[in-house]
Amino acid sequence: MSVNAAVVQSDIRRYETVDLDLPDDLGDAWGVLAVEVNALCGTDFEWYCGAVERDKLPLPYVPGHEPIGQIEWVSPEAVAAGWREGTRVAVASHLPCGRCRHCQAGRPQFCLAAFGYGRTRLSVGHGLWGGFAQRLVLRPGTILHQVPDGLTALDASFYNSLSAGIAWIDAVGVGNGDRVLVLGAGQRGLAAVIAAKQRGASTVIITGRSSDADRLEIAQSLGADRTIVVDREDTVRTVSDLTEGEMVERVLDLTPLATQPVLDGLACAGRGAVVGLAGLKGVHLLDGLAVDPIIQRGLTIRGLRPPSRAAREEALALLARREHPFGLLAAMTVGLDGAERGVRIIGNEISRPAGIVQIVVVP
Repeated sequence: MSVNAAVVQSDIRRYETVDLDLPDDLGDAWGVLAVEVNALCGTDFEWYCGAVERDKLPLPYVPGHEPIGQIEWVSPEAVAAGWREGTRVAVASHLPCGRCRHCQAGRPQFCLAAFGYGRTRLSVGHGLWGGFAQRLVLRPGTILHQVPDGLTALDASFYNSLSAGIAWIDAVGVGNGDRVLVLGAGQRGLAAVIAAKQRGASTVIITGRSSDADRLEIAQSLGADRTIVVDREDTVRTVSDLTEGEMVERVLDLTPLATQPVLDGLACAGRGAVVGLAGLKGVHLLDGLAVDPIIQRGLTIRGLRPPSRAAREEALALLARREHPFGLLAAMTVGLDGAERGVRIIGNEISRPAGIVQIVVVP
């Protein structure tokens, strides 16, 4: 039995660093991952601060749903499936059951009984299911993505954000000549800028706040044609001026917890536009929604789910080709004892160091 340091969220706004034993008998597990990095995103903050409904928080649990590391041990079943010790891999956090009606119909993203890394209670088995730990146990059938040669774990840590950008840009159907509005200049907003340009968008507009000035500058280096500082400019009026009143064909809202960007995005959507919503709002309800313009302009509104396997593979390949200035996407690393601070930076409760795009936990 070996000691395994981990962060446990025991209550709302309460992280504790503890030692969780890695049992000698791992049951039907397929492997053990030595975690090298775990990137943070807005979802981590929403769960940390209790922005989701209380009964949906799996307390207590080990957070961390974007782990990357090296396979430390594999079972004979995993070897038969192609897993190898020493391989650096990224772990897909969503593990569909394969049996429910959605899985059987080819819609695994809507699985009724999916297992989730970084969101499963300690009471389930040994509890080592999150990336805020030195080791993570891999269940049978877990989807792993091999990190391409030449990419360090830290280099690859942007892959989840990039895969989301790719998946969501495709979900709203961005194609040649489309004008795209991205609401939110976090890491997934920047990823969406890259993906929109990859898919042939003619104009990409991204919004942020004054505190996002460095990220908006990075967005322009990544291909954004125009930035909007929402606490200084009126988003709807600016988009109208830029498009001579025609507005845009595709909209993505990636802002966490804030509801005004949804209203702005709908107001900026032109005739026949598609509006994709990926920024979770937790318990915050949307006030002031006008339904008639949605009908009159024939808008399509889509809830955007986590990225597909294909999008994750494309993201890793894109990072490996280094066709974009990914070096601009600077990461701040924190240890397990700094995970809470990192999550609070992601949630804008603590000032983010200038130039930092990502926060990455290094166990």
